[in-house]
Amino acid sequence: MGILCLTNKRILFEHEAGLITKRTYVSLDIALQDVLTVTIEGRFRQKLVVLAKGRAGRIELEVQDPYGWADKIQKIMSETI
Repeated sequence: MGILCLTNKRILFEHEAGLITKRTYVSLDIALQDVLTVTIEGRFRQKLVVLAKGRAGRIELEVQDPYGWADKIQKIMSETI
């Protein structure tokens, strides 16, 4: 679980990891124009799945309300095209 940040230009996902010393890592930082699709996968533990161009490829993110995030991302993507 982490923090998902969405602007009209980028998607950024940060999470904390580490047993003794917690550090913040950026798992995803891509331009919105590089996002190909956004879907939801999983039966019990649903994840937001972002398919992007280039190195990013397929990214699975555990976020609260994945359907809400998917709707927001798709709405912004449709507005910027």
